[in-house]
Amino acid sequence: MKKNLLILILISSWVFFPQLLFSQGSGGLDIVKGTQNFGLSFSLSAKTIENDNQLIQYVHQSRNNAWNVSAEGGYTVANYLNTGLRLSLGQTSESSEITPLNGTIGDVEAFSRSFTIAPYLMWYIPIGKSHFMYLTNRVELLYKYESKLKETTTEEILNRQHYTIHKAGVGLRPGVLVLVQEGFGFEVSLNVLGFTYNYETNTNTGKPETRKTETDIDLKLDILKLNLGFSYYF
Repeated sequence: MKKNLLILILISSWVFFPQLLFSQGSGGLDIVKGTQNFGLSFSLSAKTIENDNQLIQYVHQSRNNAWNVSAEGGYTVANYLNTGLRLSLGQTSESSEITPLNGTIGDVEAFSRSFTIAPYLMWYIPIGKSHFMYLTNRVELLYKYESKLKETTTEEILNRQHYTIHKAGVGLRPGVLVLVQEGFGFEVSLNVLGFTYNYETNTNTGKPETRKTETDIDLKLDILKLNLGFSYYF
């Protein structure tokens, strides 16, 4: 955890250093009981793979892009303890050319959209006496609905799959809040831990509907998937 927080502090200090200098003169904000907040955040990711010999398939090329936008509001129920609700909308697209094990080369196109609702608790640890920079730690309970369409073309034969996914779980997101003016700030956070339960249905061309359940504990730390955004405290 200390290593993760150090990474976040270094990144936020580099991104927001000019704003930090400006906020020295305007002062920060003490986030005490009764403080309210509204925020927006976003995350982006892009991945490209070429000539990757995997265990069950050979990936000639693959491109994956994803974005997520969130809006949230909260109320500070005790000094440096905030509770609120986050709503998110996300989209993912993928285009690949692969050869399955002992198979024939094919094209894969996939597209998905998702919606998330997540109540949360958030703790703030002020850095210094001016209260314009905080370490934060958030625990979220979430429900996510996702609809995904996947099309695979092999030897001019099209196979279409439609997935419906319901996900419930809990996640941990440490981060940093930097107040560039009184009440207005930028935030950066990182998903470091999650426990989720998935229920998935899949309709496949010419085959009966399938159902799958999955329980997952995710300890993956991906520095390329930072959550960036701004918030207003009043």
